Amino acid sequence: MDKSNIGDFQKAIFEHQKKTYEELKDEKGIIFSDRGLGDTIAYYRTYGLEVPEEILDYARKIKYSGIFVMEILPSYEKDGFRNETAEQQKAIHEQIIKTYEELGYEI
Repeated sequence: MDKSNIGDFQKAIFEHQKKTYEELKDEKGIIFSDRGLGDTIAYYRTYGLEVPEEILDYARKIKYSGIFVMEILPSYEKDGFRNETAEQQKAIHEQIIKTYEELGYEI
């Protein structure tokens, strides 16, 4: 996947995350998501793409109640959705942590 496709894919993920957040933000109780806006920013950065200002502004505006990051699974296999190498996976994982910390979250 070339960089423009990665950017387009991450933009689509952002739009989906934004829509989901807007639909659920007033719900009572606990809502878990396996991905957040910081993840999208981390993917842009890991692939050397400029993060669109719209995404940065929105991610700074909203505040999740908490963030937790799971350890990388010891076994990793590429599939139809996961195309990264183990090295890329580690770089993305580290960037996700860094991004949420920059957004002011304690992980």
